[in-house]
Amino acid sequence: MLGAFAANACTIPVFRYALDRWPADPYALTVPKVWIESAAGEKFLTDLDKRSINLRIVGEEEAEYQNKLFLPGPEMLELWTGKEPPADLKQLAKLLDSPARQQLAKLILNGASAVWVQVDSGNKEADDALFNTLSKRLEYLKNVAEIPPQDPFDPESRLGPGPELKVEFGLVRIRRNDPAEAAFVEMLAGSRKEKVWKDGMPFAAPVFGRGRTLGAWTAEDLDDEGIDEVCMYLLGACSCQVKRQNPGWDLMMDLDWDTKLMEVAMANDVELASADETSEAPEPPTNEPPAPAKEEPAPTPDEPKTTQMPEVVKIEPNPVAPPPVPEVMEEESVSGWFLGAAAFLAIIGIVVARKQ
Repeated sequence: MLGAFAANACTIPVFRYALDRWPADPYALTVPKVWIESAAGEKFLTDLDKRSINLRIVGEEEAEYQNKLFLPGPEMLELWTGKEPPADLKQLAKLLDSPARQQLAKLILNGASAVWVQVDSGNKEADDALFNTLSKRLEYLKNVAEIPPQDPFDPESRLGPGPELKVEFGLVRIRRNDPAEAAFVEMLAGSRKEKVWKDGMPFAAPVFGRGRTLGAWTAEDLDDEGIDEVCMYLLGACSCQVKRQNPGWDLMMDLDWDTKLMEVAMANDVELASADETSEAPEPPTNEPPAPAKEEPAPTPDEPKTTQMPEVVKIEPNPVAPPPVPEVMEEESVSGWFLGAAAFLAIIGIVVARKQ
């Protein structure tokens, strides 16, 4: 579906390059010039200037000229026709904005690479089948697809303020016959209206950047391979930095993208700073008072003050019994021994004298 756009120019993905650098092209609303110069017309233009809508007013010379809304681009495709000039912005509210456009803008600002918008046909079986196919394939791509590596030193690949760069997809579902989304459905179909509305089947369009759709396709074209081709184109390196040389067209949205992207970037910076402070902060003090130190008793005058030492446990070997101490003879036993010895010597002396 997008085979003609394959050359790479920078490392920024297409979806982020569009968010950073491609302002939305304005739609053209034609009204009678005589009405613009009236008090009602001047009030309408004053109120419109206070909004951030990619819309310009074109005055027509013919007083009976019907009001018409045209898609941006050289073809000037007519999307809407009104019989009377708008009295105020409330009459154009459904043209200027809608719940689905607010929802997809929120998803993009939260970091979605692209938001697929499915337009149901009223055929429940066909509508549910396309929704299930998109849901499953987008979840799969979220887990396996990767963004090209970014070179922080390349000035051409420097990101603008906005959400974190990541692979993320949104899916919004609306009804073709919803009055609140009637104008939005026409914008999504764009130049492919005749092809996507054939046979009353559902169709889907991926929205990225500042409200730009890459195209619109029926369920017949959006099998797994078709979804992959579209998503990988948006996730791939920007093929061409010139917006008009890329496929797709812009939607009309009431949003100041520059301001909102800066707010997102500032919120991210605050969150990162808060996380850093939390990781580096010391542990907070407890509310419990510290336990008082245990006082030692004062030493007595006769007892020197000792310094408390850590308790030491000395491991001794198994005790051994001491050797037996020899018994001591009593004094009487010693005296009797000497007397006996003296008597024995005297008898020996007598015997020797008689033999002589």
